[in-house]
Amino acid sequence: MPMSGHTSGGISSSQTKLSQSLSGGEGVKVPAHVYQAVANASAKVGVSFAYLMDKAGTESSFNPNAQARTSSASGLYQFIERTWLDMVNKHGADYGLEKYADAISKRSDGTLTVSSRAMRQEILALRKDPTIASYMAAEYAKENKQALEKNLGRAVGDTELYLAHFLGAGGATRFLKAMERNPNATAASLLPEAAQANQNVFYSSRTGHAQTLAQIYNRFEDKFDNSTTYVADGTTLLNKGIQLASAALGLNDKPDNSGDIVVAGVSKTNAPGAIAGSLQPFISSYLLTAFDSGAEGDGEHNDRNTIPSYAGSLYQAANTPQPQPAFVGFV
Repeated sequence: MPMSGHTSGGISSSQTKLSQSLSGGEGVKVPAHVYQAVANASAKVGVSFAYLMDKAGTESSFNPNAQARTSSASGLYQFIERTWLDMVNKHGADYGLEKYADAISKRSDGTLTVSSRAMRQEILALRKDPTIASYMAAEYAKENKQALEKNLGRAVGDTELYLAHFLGAGGATRFLKAMERNPNATAASLLPEAAQANQNVFYSSRTGHAQTLAQIYNRFEDKFDNSTTYVADGTTLLNKGIQLASAALGLNDKPDNSGDIVVAGVSKTNAPGAIAGSLQPFISSYLLTAFDSGAEGDGEHNDRNTIPSYAGSLYQAANTPQPQPAFVGFV
């Protein structure tokens, strides 16, 4: 989801110090609200955090609004319409989406229908909600893992799981069994419909030649080697959160004072970029929940009740151990 923020113009020195205190760290930058959504889904469903992050990066470059040009795929995990309807029908009620799950019905031939066109569009639009998309992606991965291991008679890894997300469990089974027989067979001849919708995967961008099963598998294996470190990028919305916090406390024009700041569970007195003491309690309690939100505040009341509720919490993300690749800081 494109994230809006403010430039440094009009930011007070207290706000600048807060921004500086959250800088640093190395790794692939991920929008903070996306990072939190994936971490929550991984923990709840029991699917590898590394796999879900790698897949989101591969599918959409962490853009929840991504839309495929050659298929109906949309959102953070590029669910096509049919698969998305199936996932919401089966798992929506587990995530407070009973209204949507109940609106989907399955015909005798297995096709899915929705009670109205407007409701169908509303359900499909949920693909662009990173929280819901992450939960559905985790549930889908869990289903695919079970199906693949049953079909192949062996354990499967992240590469096989991605193929199942990409091709469906049935398509991935066909792909993997065919590769065992002849890794040099062309994938497009085995899966022509998938090849038509994903030409950049099934054909070489340099030569235009059809890729072999082994070439495609190796390409995805390289993407899912679990060596990437991901970093929650709080800076894209950081200034908005700082302005909201400072306005609520009336600190926009106040001079700075030295003080303590608690970021990622580490407290340092008079550290470089330390925050004014009067601002620190606000940070430690709920300012960090604002950095990954798009909410606006009126800035007129020094009252926490004026701060909207937020879906994610960078403070929690920083203090909750995650599966590898580990959270290493804000950049």
